[in-house]
Amino acid sequence: MNKKVAYCGLLLSLNVIILCLINIIPNNTIFLMGLSSLIISIIVIEWGIKWAFLFYIGSISLGFFLLQNKIHWIVYAMTFGEYGLVKSIIETKVDFRLQKFVKIIFANIVIMSLYCIVKNLIAIRLNIILLIGCEVLFVVYDYAYSVFVDYYNKNLRNKIIKYK
Repeated sequence: MNKKVAYCGLLLSLNVIILCLINIIPNNTIFLMGLSSLIISIIVIEWGIKWAFLFYIGSISLGFFLLQNKIHWIVYAMTFGEYGLVKSIIETKVDFRLQKFVKIIFANIVIMSLYCIVKNLIAIRLNIILLIGCEVLFVVYDYAYSVFVDYYNKNLRNKIIKYK
């Protein structure tokens, strides 16, 4: 248990550092959110969904206080922060042939939810081209996420975690 807490704490601090970079380097907001979202996959792989959920709660809680732009926090909390959990659940519970479809449905629900929340804060109009563009970016993000998970499992896992 102590190893789990220490390991999660170290990864949470790395996550927070990446989120703080959003305040310093505003040009790379989406990239930095995507990068910070990869960390939760390590927790899922090493310690499971329960610990990953606790990590997610810690990440969005600290992100709320550290991200200056609360719209960035909303986007992180609703999309990037939780995606590692959602991806893991979909890939373990849903038939392989339906996984991409379920992920796209999830992405559309998130996009529509974000739009409903953010439309009152900033002027943005959602149209079919923007929605399709978001879906394409989501597919690319999901692929990159899968590549990271595979790379971690094959190359990094044995070098970082020697004793569980």
